[in-house]
Amino acid sequence: MLTNEALLLAYIRRDDAFAFLALFKRYERRLASFFRKGVSDQEDCRDLVQQTYTDLLDSKAFKSNGIKDFEKFLFKLAFYKRCEYYRSKQKNAHEVVDSEQVKQLGQIAYISELALLELKEQRLQRLQQAIVLLPQQQQKATLLQLQGKKYDEIAVAMGISATNVGTLINRARQRLRKMLNT
Repeated sequence: MLTNEALLLAYIRRDDAFAFLALFKRYERRLASFFRKGVSDQEDCRDLVQQTYTDLLDSKAFKSNGIKDFEKFLFKLAFYKRCEYYRSKQKNAHEVVDSEQVKQLGQIAYISELALLELKEQRLQRLQQAIVLLPQQQQKATLLQLQGKKYDEIAVAMGISATNVGTLINRARQRLRKMLNT
């Protein structure tokens, strides 16, 4: 029985299809069982075995006779093939093919968007009601901040220091959190 390397050389040097077929047959079952461990579909397993051999024929190492350990090289290719298979399956699992599903997802998204807008509006109303309950100085500082004013601008408008503005806004936030979380 010829070694893997001898068969490989025979194929490369003389284009001996029988030598390559012998290599294929020698590892076909082992490769199939390697793929079966992570691939449930038999046809996919067969395809992966064939793709592994196709990659072998296309590899630079094969063409330049740079393969020292054929078995190791072949199973490394098989490992990469299986990784590609997993990635493609994972990618395809996220794709929606059915146009009816797309319509349903669009309707769900629209309904969800409406519910979200309603929820935001309810929260905004609760926030407005809570701001009204703040002490006057905290209320004024908070409203000015919500208008986009900076601490320095709020300080000038209220006639207090920027440090005091920070203290007022911080206390207002704490009170608002307590009021809104109950």
